[in-house]
Amino acid sequence: MLVWTQVQTIATCVGLLAILLTVGTLIHSRYLRLRDSDPLRDVVNPDIMGVFATKRPSYLRVLFGAKVTAPLVPSIGGLIRAGDIGLWTSEAFSHIHTRRCSTTATGWVALAETTLSGMSQLEDSVLRDMEIPADVLAYIREVRKWHGSSHSSTDLYEAESRQLVRCIRQLDREARHATEVPSESKSRLAVCQTEKPWLHRGSLCLSVAASETMALATILGIPLEVNDYTQTIKGIGAFGSSLEIGRQITPPKIELSFPPHWSEPVPSYSSGYTTVMAKNIAFGCVPFSENEYWVNAIYFNDDVLNAIKTGRAITDISGYGGASMQYLWQLPAAKSSSSYFHPRSHWVEDGSRIGAVESMKGDQIYVTWQRAVAGIPFGGIVPQSCSLVAEAVAFSVAGTNLGGCINEIEELINDLYYLVPGTDDDKLTIFGNFVQERCRTRTWIETDNWTRPVRLNTPSAATTFGRYMNLLEIVAARFQSRDGLDRMEILFRKTHECVAAIYKAAVKVYLLKAPQTDAPAWRLTAEEKQVLELDLASALASVRGKLKRTDLLTLEDATVIVRCILAAWAVQVPIIRWKDEMLDSDLGPLSTIPPLPRIRRLAVLGDLPQVAGLG
Repeated sequence: MLVWTQVQTIATCVGLLAILLTVGTLIHSRYLRLRDSDPLRDVVNPDIMGVFATKRPSYLRVLFGAKVTAPLVPSIGGLIRAGDIGLWTSEAFSHIHTRRCSTTATGWVALAETTLSGMSQLEDSVLRDMEIPADVLAYIREVRKWHGSSHSSTDLYEAESRQLVRCIRQLDREARHATEVPSESKSRLAVCQTEKPWLHRGSLCLSVAASETMALATILGIPLEVNDYTQTIKGIGAFGSSLEIGRQITPPKIELSFPPHWSEPVPSYSSGYTTVMAKNIAFGCVPFSENEYWVNAIYFNDDVLNAIKTGRAITDISGYGGASMQYLWQLPAAKSSSSYFHPRSHWVEDGSRIGAVESMKGDQIYVTWQRAVAGIPFGGIVPQSCSLVAEAVAFSVAGTNLGGCINEIEELINDLYYLVPGTDDDKLTIFGNFVQERCRTRTWIETDNWTRPVRLNTPSAATTFGRYMNLLEIVAARFQSRDGLDRMEILFRKTHECVAAIYKAAVKVYLLKAPQTDAPAWRLTAEEKQVLELDLASALASVRGKLKRTDLLTLEDATVIVRCILAAWAVQVPIIRWKDEMLDSDLGPLSTIPPLPRIRRLAVLGDLPQVAGLG
């Protein structure tokens, strides 16, 4: 009897256990079903969302129907405006494949996390002064934690072990317009504004306007092209980036990608270029100063280019300057643009106003073209340019004997690779794998010949100009200086003096070859002729010889290198050929999109979807 009772007890326990297991299985099955049916389930996956991954609701809350909520993340327009006020530069994209973000992450996650990594180098107090939202500050701190535990190259700029000097120079500060608020004020409150991603065709997307899409493509150096037959818009740009827009679905979807393995997985290290320079130069403007609300820039049309070549002053004037200037105004920006595009019809006899950018009354010179050009190497070596800007810069700095300057720049980079102390890994961090491999093999000169300059494509331009910026920052760290000023500022001032001398001589030669009515009879001095006819390749070869003799670089040597970098940029930078008839009718007096369908044409705002999902 006792045995039978025990058997019944055991059977009862087993039955209860089976019931509990069944109920538990049913509950867990319900949990898994509810979890997997949640459309936003990927939001909790750090491999997809990076630092923006959120926490899943508790087990019990999921059983009662709780859903994952999308986090607030930085908007694309907000990130662009953050770049405009100097919180990040293109340096972040140069090293995007070494960031924490997984290769399975969506394009906007890689983009946002990478730009936040650029901001993570700033102190929290600086970011708070910029009124960065608390959610974004939390993401920046998370990115900073990862940077603290990973190999970082920021120590390359530290004074005690400095190999590089940051050469991103802020635009000159100017009081003009300081109290005049733009009619549509682009307030700093919009910097890093946040929004929630939404689900579109199985992937999480951010909403982007047409102007934000165009600005992003411009910053990344992506020339967007339209195929009118397939209704697709796509392009390949700098840093391995690509962008494709499918207009066949509603709402349209934009695919932004940064492939994990591209042509240069470890690029040369430098501070890159600024978003303000990237947008302005691509649309024919050269910025020279700013204040709280405005960025002042010289806008290039044919008349302004002629004024630059003939030495006439350029003034501010209200009115319609040109299609690409109107186009630039449509793009998201932290500050409004004030453009100078009206050339004087006369000269000042003593030459004191050659290249001046002045008030309409002529009572104040705001800046000179020479100073604006000197600022381009310090943040403006961008991967694409308007043709008029490139032509004006080449006129102002290249002189008459460019020769093998481009080849000598690459040889100089090789020489510095051997001279910079450190292990192979240290040199890889500074110079990148392209320079390291060619220095190891020494076969590059047989396959690559830069003696005759050619226009590069955008991906090649980004890596080439990245090496140039790297060279500039190495040189800025190595030249002799007893001045108490910042080394970058010393080099900028000397570059300004150099450009001013070259430009003045170039104007005189141009007027001698193509006389202008009422132009002054300026004579070319022997010193000016020598400056203009300097063989840039020979000058660089002389600098290389000094380095091989272990002589220290002088400030004059460094200035020659900057001049050569600027000239090489001007003759190689990819050209965006904007034309008035290509721009869309939303800008007022401009023509509409060309009616005839084409397989390839440059995309304009009218081609882009007004609102799309960026994936």
